[in-house]
Amino acid sequence: MKKSVGLIIYVFFNDVLHAILQKRGEFNVEKMKSETWPGACQVSVHGGLQNEENFEQALLREANEEMPGLIIDFSRLDELCHETSETKDTITYGFVSEKNLDELLLSFNLHSCTGGLKIITADNLSSIQTLNDNDKSGIIDGSIKMFSDEIRALKEGFYRFSM
Repeated sequence: MKKSVGLIIYVFFNDVLHAILQKRGEFNVEKMKSETWPGACQVSVHGGLQNEENFEQALLREANEEMPGLIIDFSRLDELCHETSETKDTITYGFVSEKNLDELLLSFNLHSCTGGLKIITADNLSSIQTLNDNDKSGIIDGSIKMFSDEIRALKEGFYRFSM
C-alpha cells in the first residue's frame, strides 16, 4: 500500500487568505527519471512514507527537505483530508502560518527540477480541475489541475481557516 503525507501552508496577505502550492517539474532527481503529471499543482509539502515511518515522521522529514527551518507544531495542524483505499493511505494537513508571505516563499528549498510555486486564494477554487489520465504527460494549457484528495484538502482548509 502506498502511503503519503502532505501539508498545505496558508498565509494571510493583505487580509486575504492564500495557499501555497508546489508545481510538479518535468524531471524527478530522486528517481532520476521523467516526472509524471508535470505542471500539476500539489500541496506545499508532499512525499511518501519511507521504511517504518509514521505520517508525522514523514511530514517532518519532507518539510525539512523542502522547507528547511520550517518548524512543525503538530498542535497547530489540522487534518484536512484522510483518504484510504486498498491501494493508498494519504493524509493532508494544513495550518495558517504566522510568517509573512515573503518569509515563507524564501524558506522553500526548491530543486531545479520543480515547477515552482503557485499562490492561490479561495477565488481560484472554482477553476481548479481534477487531474485525469490525459494529464499524465503534462499540463500545457496553464490551468490549475490537482489530485482529487488534494483539492478536497485545499477547499477544506480555505473553509476552516477563513472563519
